[in-house]
Amino acid sequence: MFEITPYAKFNATIPSCPLRPSPSGHRLAQALADSATKRGLEVGDIGNWRGVGWIFYLRLEEELFDICVSQVPREVWMLAVTQKRNASIVSRLLDPQPYGSSSALRIVASMMHKNIAALPNVSDIRWCLNGHPAIAPSVPEPDLLFWPEH
Repeated sequence: MFEITPYAKFNATIPSCPLRPSPSGHRLAQALADSATKRGLEVGDIGNWRGVGWIFYLRLEEELFDICVSQVPREVWMLAVTQKRNASIVSRLLDPQPYGSSSALRIVASMMHKNIAALPNVSDIRWCLNGHPAIAPSVPEPDLLFWPEH
């Protein structure tokens, strides 16, 4: 079972948060979490992600997703949407089916895209699956990605 993860790269000027200045991007994570909450989704607290970004979870139907945002170089941002699961490492290694190609993952990636695109001073949004959008073949929105079938 291999994991499918949509990634977005985009350019944006995000003001720093005076209460949480490091790492950068808390205001971006807060804006994305607030947008999901306004859509009626359950959203978890925003936490520091590995000292380089911010993470929160959201629930769509019965599925949980982590949303991670991080500044790469100055004014370039990465966002990852990962589907949480409880499968053991053995079942992940032995199952050749992709994990995370569900319609719920597509919906969440599309929602994050709309939220990012609605922010001021955002440009050059690029999406790809399982790679860096600046290097891997990428598209301007997640609905155009080649999503593997189960």
